[in-house]
Amino acid sequence: MEYSGILIAARPEAMDEVRRAVDGLEAFEVHRFHPEEGRMIAVQEAATNEASKEGLRRIQALPGVLFAELVYHLVDEHREPHEGE
Repeated sequence: MEYSGILIAARPEAMDEVRRAVDGLEAFEVHRFHPEEGRMIAVQEAATNEASKEGLRRIQALPGVLFAELVYHLVDEHREPHEGE
């Protein structure tokens, strides 16, 4: 299982929409939300490195996102993905 911490910057007028979109993506959850700064931090759980990279690309492509960058990555070789992950 792989865990990624992603810093997301969005246009101020799009912050709420971007947050809902990220929370709506499978295997993502917004953990910190700072609309006054135009930033949020999301965590992704993925079964493979390729799935982690694809998740980051999906966020980068969301309307209103200025940038999204990987700031933390952990591979937990001892945890197996749950069914459906």
